[in-house]
Amino acid sequence: MRLHEYIEVFYNQQRLHQALGYRSLDEFERQMETCNLHVCCFWATLM
Repeated sequence: MRLHEYIEVFYNQQRLHQALGYRSLDEFERQMETCNLHVCCFWATLM
């Protein structure tokens, strides 16, 4: 259970992902929830 907690806290809330435009997974998911055109919105943020 501790490994799962570590992954949830570190990787999903703090670690910045290159593939997500150097955002955390949580930040990326929040942005996608508020974006109507998920794919278009994602690519627009990378440019």
